[in-house]
Amino acid sequence: QALNSLRVENGGTLLVDNGVLLTINGTLYDNNGTITLSGTGAITFGASATLNYSGTASQTIGAEFTNPTNLVINDAAGVTTNGNITIPGTLTLSAGLLNTGSNIVTVSSTLTSSVTGYSSTSYVNGFLKRGVAASGTYDFPVGTSSNYELASLTLNSQTGMNTITASFSPSITGTQPDGNTCLINGTGIYNMLN
Repeated sequence: QALNSLRVENGGTLLVDNGVLLTINGTLYDNNGTITLSGTGAITFGASATLNYSGTASQTIGAEFTNPTNLVINDAAGVTTNGNITIPGTLTLSAGLLNTGSNIVTVSSTLTSSVTGYSSTSYVNGFLKRGVAASGTYDFPVGTSSNYELASLTLNSQTGMNTITASFSPSITGTQPDGNTCLINGTGIYNMLN
């Protein structure tokens, strides 16, 4: 069974029966509904499909996450991962936090535009890993449940790195860098996230 788009509303249930393969070629909207896979029932996503979490109550990424190309977080109450997830296309952070805990959200595309829509109210609370090319400016909208810090990293003809993982901690352990001995491109680092 193939569908272009499907919406599972709050209070609604999508049950994919044993032996059924449901393919989403457009967007699967999960608006605080219940998605259940029975036995060998499965959901797959087409080459440019999107999984969109929307709504007003917190949600947990569950069995419906079977590697969609794109992921949209549009739930002001937040969405929590229950394991490591990989998005080969675009991660759009429209509303609410994407809470990873100790898990990692990987955006494997090396396009600088593959993480979009973020703000001080919509970012990754935890670990964000991005695929990187030799050159480009990559944004890492990360933070904690109460602190947001956008890290922007510009690469110029770098070699040897395929991915970079970022997270944010509001507390600094250890000592502050000494700008006389800790240098980046000849410029001293005198404070961090000031």
